[in-house]
Amino acid sequence: MSHSVDVEKCLEVASNLVSEAGRLIARNNEQRQDFVCKSNDIDLVTQTDKDVEQLLMDGIRRHFPEHKFIGEEESSGEEGVNKVTELGFVYNPILEQRFTARRGHGAFYNGRRIHVSGQKELGQSAGHQ
Repeated sequence: MSHSVDVEKCLEVASNLVSEAGRLIARNNEQRQDFVCKSNDIDLVTQTDKDVEQLLMDGIRRHFPEHKFIGEEESSGEEGVNKVTELGFVYNPILEQRFTARRGHGAFYNGRRIHVSGQKELGQSAGHQ
């Protein structure tokens, strides 16, 4: 993103799209879904996966037509995508867990700042405050 981009606006739009996608996932979670194997037995994609990605891509294009999108199922397909992550979202709508990050501003879990534990051993890192 260039310096002329309103990153706060991007954050607001993306956060709203993530919430909308979460509602779609929660609704569709109530019913059985067919899936397709992508590259192997554990790399699966459902119609909900595709619908969520399309919702996000369409929403980003609607508000920011010049932005590129790299998704799990497909991307904007154009050369020259700047692969520096500016914003990141991970949302589990079933458990209401939302992780967000903004380059240079830190990472958050449900709005509360989080940080790495500093532990070198995986077994010592879980639950470390």
